Amino acid sequence: MRAAWGNYLFPVNGCEVTSRTRLITSDTGRPIRYVTRVSVAGWLEADGQAALAVAEASLRAALLTNYLDFRFLTDAGAVTPLSLLNSQSISGVRVVDGPNFTGTDGAEYATVRRFEFEVEAEFLIANAANAVLAYQETVSITGDGGPRYVLRVPINARVLVRQKVSERTPVRAVQTGRAVGHVKYPPVPPPLWPRPIYQGDQGNVVRDSPRRLGLGLVEFGVSWSYPFESDGPLVGVPGLPPL
Repeated sequence: MRAAWGNYLFPVNGCEVTSRTRLITSDTGRPIRYVTRVSVAGWLEADGQAALAVAEASLRAALLTNYLDFRFLTDAGAVTPLSLLNSQSISGVRVVDGPNFTGTDGAEYATVRRFEFEVEAEFLIANAANAVLAYQETVSITGDGGPRYVLRVPINARVLVRQKVSERTPVRAVQTGRAVGHVKYPPVPPPLWPRPIYQGDQGNVVRDSPRRLGLGLVEFGVSWSYPFESDGPLVGVPGLPPL
């Protein structure tokens, strides 16, 4: 079998390749991505120190370039499941450790140069593209629509006078929230109450830039704020986080 990084081919049967995979979940515990890290340990063979130095320099140069395909090939040249391919990854494939040269035995830098490195990529979980990573909404209601009383201060009086100045008062509410979509902006919920209670000319929706993840983009944030004004009581509760 044979390993390859982009167009760089490692010696046939010259690498030991292992992998580990870990899960990434949203704030709600939903699986959204997984990270696979492939560890490669191998050796370069050449006749003498000068030739080994050239081979080492070539390997170092190859591994300095990120976002290439790591392929682990069968003897027939078929790509095995141990491979990490950019086209299947949201992040792209990156060298995250190495190359490290840790060999110390007698043949080191005489006929053999041992090396180690690790490559890593992130992949989307099936059906997780529409996932909402975080969601929070708040509904604040001020007032009950009843009469308004104020305390008057008569001149030279020792007792304040409570006076009704209005039989009815407006009820005001604000609906605010924020949601973060996985790989696209999530839907923005509608106002809880319709016009004319909803003061649409003062409503506000803000979309944030997503976070760069290698070659991909994740965490598309959006926030909203809806003001309301009513001539009677309002009752409303915030929305629930989507599944």
